[in-house]
Amino acid sequence: MKSIPVLACLLVLCGLGDAAGEPAAADAVVDAAADAAAAHPAVAGPAAADTLRGSPGVASPVAVLAAFERAWLAGASDSVLACMSPRSIELALRRTGPPGGHFPPSQAGFLIEDLLHYGGTRECRVIRFEWQENSPPEAEIAWTHLVGGEEVRERLVVQLALEDGAWRVVRVAAH
Repeated sequence: MKSIPVLACLLVLCGLGDAAGEPAAADAVVDAAADAAAAHPAVAGPAAADTLRGSPGVASPVAVLAAFERAWLAGASDSVLACMSPRSIELALRRTGPPGGHFPPSQAGFLIEDLLHYGGTRECRVIRFEWQENSPPEAEIAWTHLVGGEEVRERLVVQLALEDGAWRVVRVAAH
């Protein structure tokens, strides 16, 4: 199955890409990224760590989400972990993962590695992204993978937070 990059998905949802899900032209991607940055302005004054909005120098959470999506699809647990919080990661997955809890990155890394290598990921794509004024950025991901030879389709909710000036994934939970 074909995975649509996060920006292309956002462009289609905003009406800038075509309905077939093909990525928009490079100019449209750049314009959409600029529009997204303008839609989420920085807070007045210096940005403190763990705030919902970042300073102008802070990359968009969409870039981290796109990297997370690509790494999860590829089964690259080290790259998935690089997108995640260095403090604590909340994992709550059905059938193949921990029932729920906060884990230090080292333990989350082992859990994610086992999860991604246990069954092959067939699909991992962002189907919804929300970033409202008073809440952290959140995405819903369609994930299709194998469990004991059976294909399982799940929805994952991925939440991001601004930590020490960088956006990080802090929660991955089955929906």
